[in-house]
Amino acid sequence: MAENWYGTMKKCMKDSFKTLSAIQWKSNIVTALKMSIEPKRFVPFFFIQSAIILLTLLLTGDTISGNIAFLDAGIMTADVLLPVIGMMMAFGVLMIVNVWITGAMIYQAKSPKEYRESFRLAFGKLHHLIIAMFIVSLISNLSSMVQYIGALFVLLFTLMFLFVNQSIMISGNSFLEALKNSSRTFWGKKIAVLSSFVVGMAVTFAIVGISSIPLLGVSFMQYPFLLDGSTVAELETLTDTPLMYAASVIILLGIAISTVFSIRFITDVYLQLKKKKWAF
Repeated sequence: MAENWYGTMKKCMKDSFKTLSAIQWKSNIVTALKMSIEPKRFVPFFFIQSAIILLTLLLTGDTISGNIAFLDAGIMTADVLLPVIGMMMAFGVLMIVNVWITGAMIYQAKSPKEYRESFRLAFGKLHHLIIAMFIVSLISNLSSMVQYIGALFVLLFTLMFLFVNQSIMISGNSFLEALKNSSRTFWGKKIAVLSSFVVGMAVTFAIVGISSIPLLGVSFMQYPFLLDGSTVAELETLTDTPLMYAASVIILLGIAISTVFSIRFITDVYLQLKKKKWAF
C-alpha cells in the first residue's frame, strides 16, 4: 500500500516538473515586457481604465452619494434618478469595452501583427467573454463570503479560471467549454498553473510598484502639512497640483502596462501548455 502511494506521488511530481519545463519562463517575461511598453497595446487600457476609475470616483462623490441616500429614503425624482442611472449605464458600457479590449489583446498576444483583426474577432466573441466574466465574478464574490477561508476559495477559483478568456479567444470555445477547459487544465497541471500565476503577479506588482513611486513621493512631500494640523480645505488645495496630476497619470500608465504584461504572459503559458498533448 505504502509503495503504491509512494509510486503515485513520485509520478505526480515527475509530471509536474515535466509541465514546468514546458513553460519558457525567461522568454515569456521578456516578450511580455516588450509588448507591454508598445503604445498601441497599453494606450487603449490606459484610457478605458482611467475612465472607469474616474467614473468610480464620481459615483462615490458627494452629489451621487447624496442621490443614492435619497433613493434609500424612498425619494424618487428625475433629478435624483437620472444622474445615478446615467452613471451606472456608463459604468456598464465601460466594463464591456474593457472586456472587448482584453479579448483583442489576448488574440494579439498570439498574433501580434493582426492588430485590427483582433478587435473584430473579439467583438464577435464578446457575448462569450461577458458571460464568462459574469459567471467567474459571481462565483468569486459568493466564495469570498465564506467565513475564515473565503480568500482561499477566491484564489482557488482564480486559478481554475485563469485561462477562460484565452480558451474563448484562441481555441474558439464557448463560455461553457472555456470554463470546463480552464478548470480541467488547473486540476491536471496545478503546479504549472500556480507557478505561472505567482510569477505573473510578481512582475505585475513590480511594474505597478515602480510606477507608484512618484505618487508616494508627492504624498510624502505633503506629510509635514498633516503634522502641522492643516485644515481639510488646505490639504485638498495641496493635492490639486500639477505634480499630483502627473504622478497619478504615471501610476495609471503603470497599471495599463502591467495589464498588457499579464495578458501576454498568461497567454504565452496557455499556448505552451496547449502544445503538449498532456496539457489539456
